[in-house]
Amino acid sequence: KVVGLARRIDKIEALSKTLTEESGKLYAIKCDITREDDVIKYFTWIVNNIGPIHVLINNAYLMKPANLTSKTNLNAMRQNCTYKCYIISDGSSEDWRRVFEVNVIALSTCTREAVKIMNEHGIAGHIVHMNSVHGHFVPGGNDNNLNVYPASKFAVTALAESLRQELRVAKSKIKITSISPGFIRMDLD
Repeated sequence: KVVGLARRIDKIEALSKTLTEESGKLYAIKCDITREDDVIKYFTWIVNNIGPIHVLINNAYLMKPANLTSKTNLNAMRQNCTYKCYIISDGSSEDWRRVFEVNVIALSTCTREAVKIMNEHGIAGHIVHMNSVHGHFVPGGNDNNLNVYPASKFAVTALAESLRQELRVAKSKIKITSISPGFIRMDLD
């Protein structure tokens, strides 16, 4: 049994329809993981209706491209980009806040709730953070308009290591993995 939580469940529902010949079931649940009350509500629902969580895959992410530079080089920056450039004047602190809300805070909330459930049920579970190569380095070049995205992914790298150490000290059997793929084609929001 697999549960997919998402803001837009249409993709999970479509995937579920392609798996009818497979054993098991994919449950699609509409959930805004940036809302702590939604996460708690649906994790509780999962435990009560499907069973305790054994594996959590934190796969949600958000990237709002913009450069962290002054307005003085706007035209030069736009001319040097090979694809649409977003610069600081095009972005907002609200966009940056939202990136951290999805990539760091929501991931932490889901992780906390999964660890609680695993501990309460004596499950030697596994938590997987889908990170990014940008959680380890920030690329250079004319097309670097990632701004706070790498910072949020560096935070995911640090959170995974912090949790690994916390679980080790607690002598927990829960495992933590951070997977950092390179460039992949995905929706940016």
